[in-house]
Amino acid sequence: VRASIAGALRAIVSQRLLPSADGKGVIVAVELLTGCLPLSQMIRDDKLYQLPNLMQRGRAFGMLRFDDSLTELVKTGRITVDTAVAATENKRELATTLKKAGYS
Repeated sequence: VRASIAGALRAIVSQRLLPSADGKGVIVAVELLTGCLPLSQMIRDDKLYQLPNLMQRGRAFGMLRFDDSLTELVKTGRITVDTAVAATENKRELATTLKKAGYS
C-alpha cells in the first residue's frame, strides 16, 4: 500500500479559514505538500516522522508550511498576530519568528 501511495501522490493541500484583520471576512491559510522523490522515499520506507524536516526545507519542491503561510498573512496585514498564534500548533516558534520580524 505504501508503494502505491508513494507512486501516486501528487500533492496534499490543507486550508484553514481565519478571521481577517479587519473583522469583515475570512482569509485562507494554506499548507502545501508536493509529491517529490524524497517524499515518495519517506512513504515507501515508512519514515513519515521525517516529514516536518522535509516540509521545512521543501520550498525547492514547491512546498509551503502552514506557519510560513501564517507569517506571510501577518506581514501583509491580512490577519493579526493573535490570530496567527492561535491557529498554529507551534505557538512559541511562530511567536518568536513574528517577534524577530518586528511583529508582536
